Amino acid sequence: MKSASSTLIVFELLPPYGKEVVTGMAVPDGFYLRFRFKKKWFVTDDPLKILNTEALIALRITRTAEIIPIRFCQIIDIKDVGNIFYILVQVGAFVELHSGDEGQKEQLILFNRDLTDTLFSGIDNTPGRGMGKLIFNAPSYRNHFGNPSYIGTIENKSVAAWGSLVGILIKQEELQGLDFICIIEFEGAGSKKNQPIQNGAFFLAPEQHYVLRVMQRRSRIEPVSEITLKLDTAVLTPILDKQLAVGAYDILEFSFRTCKSQIASQKTAMILTVSNTGAAQMYAPIILPAVIPRRSRLIQWIFILLFLTSAITLIMPSIVAGIFHEPPEIISEQVRNLLILVAIVTSQEVGALASLILNKTFSLGGLKQ
Repeated sequence: MKSASSTLIVFELLPPYGKEVVTGMAVPDGFYLRFRFKKKWFVTDDPLKILNTEALIALRITRTAEIIPIRFCQIIDIKDVGNIFYILVQVGAFVELHSGDEGQKEQLILFNRDLTDTLFSGIDNTPGRGMGKLIFNAPSYRNHFGNPSYIGTIENKSVAAWGSLVGILIKQEELQGLDFICIIEFEGAGSKKNQPIQNGAFFLAPEQHYVLRVMQRRSRIEPVSEITLKLDTAVLTPILDKQLAVGAYDILEFSFRTCKSQIASQKTAMILTVSNTGAAQMYAPIILPAVIPRRSRLIQWIFILLFLTSAITLIMPSIVAGIFHEPPEIISEQVRNLLILVAIVTSQEVGALASLILNKTFSLGGLKQ
């Protein structure tokens, strides 16, 4: 994500805004999130200028006025509707903090001190109440963070960064008992550990079995949480769509199967919901858009050609025989049975028109007998 300028987007830890950060921490890199702010929260007089800038999403602990950096993103669209601006972002990497408590503490102190001396200069930032502004023109903060002591694999680096951030957030009294979740693997077609993401949605293959693995973490062992993967059953067939999170942390697995490919692309969504008796007011559904691509045009036309050839031969054998200058009796019973089988198999791919022709075929066949 490269851009000439950067933006800082701050969310207050106040209902209902706190749940925005929970959602922002759950979705994988490349997904889209939409935020909304009134014009009064922008430092700039022209909010539309933040379009195409890199941004840092941060959470302000209203009680203490501490700013916790969360995740980088790219602002890909912004629209003004009256006095409200809708910001569409594509999320990227989590902010990577030091693994050790002292290292994290030092990073956050330096980050907050820099904000106080620069962006927040002249802005009301009194602990215990909302800050005067929430969206700032800012320098890039990518070089402010890092974890030199990380020794894990590249594949797990993002999950480790997520875990460090959650470790800080669950200590906040406002977030006690709240389940944070993160998609760590999405295994499916071709045994890939993570499925491709295009235009902010998972790109899934038809007629495939998929396994979605989610990491869950909270500050308390109790209460038990129920995490559900809600699916559009016309497109996605659930296999395992509900799990109980028992304890402060776990890895939960969900599974489903995709439908057959269709003439048009199938757009749908998977929705992760969390429910328990604690901090329920902070939860928001986590929506994961998905697309099953349309069937290949070439394959579609092959099926249509096979079906029409079989159907015409069955319905009007004399015409087909005439084309080849052969008597109609050349179409033997064995050939006719084979053509019926081809017509039935390909009809499932051709659609409703095929059913009508098949009915006509069998009704004519019945009259001849």
